[in-house]
Amino acid sequence: GHYTVKTKVLKTTPDPILSLCLQQKLKFAKAIKRKFLRVEVNLPCNFTAIDKDFFKKEDSDIFKNRKGMIVNISGGGLSILSPTNLENSSYMSVKFDLTEKLKIKDLKGKILKKIKLSDTRFKYHIEYMGIPEKLQNRLDMHCNHIQRLINSMKKRKKLGITHRHKTR
Repeated sequence: GHYTVKTKVLKTTPDPILSLCLQQKLKFAKAIKRKFLRVEVNLPCNFTAIDKDFFKKEDSDIFKNRKGMIVNISGGGLSILSPTNLENSSYMSVKFDLTEKLKIKDLKGKILKKIKLSDTRFKYHIEYMGIPEKLQNRLDMHCNHIQRLINSMKKRKKLGITHRHKTR
């Protein structure tokens, strides 16, 4: 895996090959490989499996209007649970309501990983394909907002605050 560690250079020796003598400052930490924050959700969705040339063809549907549940989401992709058995590397168009006001109608993506949970239950990890930058930014902002709410709730719980008092 990838790790990060803070160090201090104590000594360098250029000959015969460049060598560094380092002092470790902090413990090793697992490096974050994701570009976007991923949050757990439970969002019902509909999806249509589509041909790999979806940017060029019309009506290339393979499986139309299948149901699933988005279980995590980020600005770069999402994961769906579904009884529909699709092939790895398949493409799909996903439709769901992110919020009451933000309804996603045609979010295209590629299945990067498929996990068979049972004979009738599959989990798909999907990377967005051709997502407009504005929508990607909106998804990322939404995920960050959810994470801030989660962190706030954890902090309140840790401090023993069980409910909020409104002041006027």
